[in-house]
Amino acid sequence: MRHIPYVIMLPCAIALAMVHPASASRKQLPAAAVTISAGKAANTTLQTPRSAASVIYADQTEAQQPQILANGETAPNFTVMDVKGSVAHLSDFADKVVVIDFWSTWCGPCQMSLPGTDKLAKKYAGKNVVFLPICSWDNQAAFTKWVTKHKTWTMTFYFDPAGKGNNSIAGTQYSVSGIPTQFVIGKDGKVAYGSVGYGGEESEHALAGEIDKALAAS
Repeated sequence: MRHIPYVIMLPCAIALAMVHPASASRKQLPAAAVTISAGKAANTTLQTPRSAASVIYADQTEAQQPQILANGETAPNFTVMDVKGSVAHLSDFADKVVVIDFWSTWCGPCQMSLPGTDKLAKKYAGKNVVFLPICSWDNQAAFTKWVTKHKTWTMTFYFDPAGKGNNSIAGTQYSVSGIPTQFVIGKDGKVAYGSVGYGGEESEHALAGEIDKALAAS
């Protein structure tokens, strides 16, 4: 069975539960985010939504990694709001391809991934594709400040009203435990693709390819 090396930063209690038995004696490494590499793929980084108390190096199989909402599942409806307080629902975009991007202002890998996602938003403008970047596990003041500094971007940014509470859209409805996490929702309202972390241009190319597939689907 193929093992995937990665560095993960989590609160102690959670981190210990996720450590693969074969890696229990490995040395802790000074990292601030999760780095995953699978086969020949580029390194992928993500960050967990809570303050980290330890860094652990582990070897995990793909089956042991946290699972997000699976392909083929109906995408749960949700309510988010933009910086002006305008409300949007996933159901507002029926019959369109929707790209959901869970991110946060404090998430370093998210800040690396968002410019590429915004380029894709420009590319697919007017092509029946909607981008919904949802700020998760954050506070509204930080969200407002961040959006104010990024007014020239193509995407409209949204905030999860749950803020830093336990009832986040990402966690409770989409089974997300690390960000950035992106989903492509097909015109049928079902998950067509899900991706955790950011792997540079490879991630952007993969997302574009999945958007094209979703657009081509009947």
